[in-house]
Amino acid sequence: SPMGGIAARTGALRSAAQFYQPGKIVAELDGPLALTSPGISAQFDWQAMQASVRAAAAGMERGSLDGRNITVDIDGIRLTQKLALRADRMTAHVRRNGGDLDVAAYADGLQSNLAEGLTVTTLAFEATLAGQADLLNVPGERRVKSGRLTLHRAAIQWSETSSLELSGTLEIGPDGRLSGELQLAISNPEGFPEI
Repeated sequence: SPMGGIAARTGALRSAAQFYQPGKIVAELDGPLALTSPGISAQFDWQAMQASVRAAAAGMERGSLDGRNITVDIDGIRLTQKLALRADRMTAHVRRNGGDLDVAAYADGLQSNLAEGLTVTTLAFEATLAGQADLLNVPGERRVKSGRLTLHRAAIQWSETSSLELSGTLEIGPDGRLSGELQLAISNPEGFPEI
């Protein structure tokens, strides 16, 4: 149904709470998922998409999403060409860590039409947002506040020996802009693909 100019359509959703862990909910969603808004449209499809959520008194304690054989197609009037992505597997995780929020995302076998013939073996993102645990509250404000973001790892790996990795601490300003310093580590740059 339209919400703020965005319309979504997807397949069936099946969910269940575990009897021996009533605070944990597992779900499976059938694809595809189509999103449309003025000037842009996106379609996501997958072979399997599973989610799990552990409830907390204020909302969610932690949550995970796990998808296999994912395809993404995005088209819009401001795009010079249609964007197509494919991944063998993608996972995303969030959890409360005291008053902080831990987030992580991973992808394997990532390909895009923007770099034909290039396959990213592994993509990884791991970070902690200081003081942002209330983003998991229900109901809650869905806006990142000013504060500190610790980037534990943002890595791209093309092979077993060739990779690029960023880490460091960033400050989130009131306007949402990031500032700070990051450390860059490169392994076997000779093995990087030509883009």
